[in-house]
Amino acid sequence: MVAIRMGLDIDELLARAEAAHEKSRRAEAMRAKAAQEAQAQGQGAAGGACGGSMGGNNEPAPQRAPVSPADQSAARQKAAGNEASCRRCMEQPADPNAVRRAEPRRGLQTQEGKLQRGSRGPEVEDLQRRLNQHGARLAVDGKFGPKTERALKDFQRRQGLAADGVRGPQTAEKLRAEPQRRPEPTSGGTRPSGTTRPDDATGRPGQPPNRTATFDRVSKAGQRDQMVSGRITVNGNTYEFKSGGFGRGNLPKGEYTISNLRNRDTRGMVKDGVGFSADMTDKYDSRVGGTRTALRIHPDGGTPGTMGCMGIVGDAATQRRFREDLRQELQRNGGRFTLRVG
Repeated sequence: MVAIRMGLDIDELLARAEAAHEKSRRAEAMRAKAAQEAQAQGQGAAGGACGGSMGGNNEPAPQRAPVSPADQSAARQKAAGNEASCRRCMEQPADPNAVRRAEPRRGLQTQEGKLQRGSRGPEVEDLQRRLNQHGARLAVDGKFGPKTERALKDFQRRQGLAADGVRGPQTAEKLRAEPQRRPEPTSGGTRPSGTTRPDDATGRPGQPPNRTATFDRVSKAGQRDQMVSGRITVNGNTYEFKSGGFGRGNLPKGEYTISNLRNRDTRGMVKDGVGFSADMTDKYDSRVGGTRTALRIHPDGGTPGTMGCMGIVGDAATQRRFREDLRQELQRNGGRFTLRVG
């Protein structure tokens, strides 16, 4: 049955057995030829068996001699073993690790390929460096996490691209461009000429002192939804803000410690796609019968006014400028500074 499956007849099997005996007797003298026969066997011997065919290199098969029944049985077993070996070779599953070794690591796309949240590798490090050149403050660790995604979305918005948080070819091209100088504040902010490092709170003639906020106007005075409008100055720039207007009044006057600047996506803390907040320490307020907690500085998003926090007024460009000024002020003062509100 084995011989029929392989397309071989009994005579050929016997010839193979005799050839094996003959080659064993001539092993020492025929090593070179045996190697050539092995090479020829891999090139498609009869039946496709791994054992190969007789008479490689056109060598005539030796004269057949009578073969005992035991030798015939051995020949059949050998042929069956060859067929089984061939099947194992053909059906052997591929190395499961070979595909993994061939695939690039996640995140190691080409320069024009895509990088997104979850990507890792040197290209992510390059992305983080370029974002830092454009104003971000990222750790260059080669890990595309939520902070890198937020920084990339902010960059894409500034460049007029779809803010999808994915570095594709268009975003990569924008990132390779030279970073633009931060524009001077226009609406919503003023900057005194020559002010580069406002390290003190003395201010300049006509300019509010640095790290201060003033109440300029009051609406619905004395009512529970009283709201104030004013100006806040950080890093030498002055911006408009609103506080109150939703049943608990504006934040009280006094001194606040500002810290913990971070990006936010909470409704009411986002303006034109720009969201952030910084903590303001608690302040006792007799109007509400206790301590005003969870006070923040953030964009004045949605309907004008806040629940008592300080909401920065202005468009997306103004919000980005204020956030950058606040970041520089915090960085220069060790991560926190005192804001005098009055």
